[in-house]
Amino acid sequence: MLIRTSIRPYEEITMLSLANIASETKFQIYCKVKEKDDAEIVLSDEISEFKFILQDIDTTHIGLGDIVLAYGHKEESEYHLEHIIKLNLDWSLLVKARAVESL
Repeated sequence: MLIRTSIRPYEEITMLSLANIASETKFQIYCKVKEKDDAEIVLSDEISEFKFILQDIDTTHIGLGDIVLAYGHKEESEYHLEHIIKLNLDWSLLVKARAVESL
């Protein structure tokens, strides 16, 4: 089994690559809230989307269309959210900054 170690506890991984990360891996993602109810939240980076089950996470301050930074980990084939933080960011500016950063 391959185990990834990192100096940082969470690595930034895009939504598109979440399906390919190894078990026991922590991740952080910048995304928009596409759908939300009491039990689940759907996060999207406008390329793909992913549904998370909410367990012991307060999302009353988060609404549809909000930009969030979500922290979580993967166990076996399941993804779990640990924290979700609402950000006061302009989505288009964030996308442009990340495109420049990747050059």
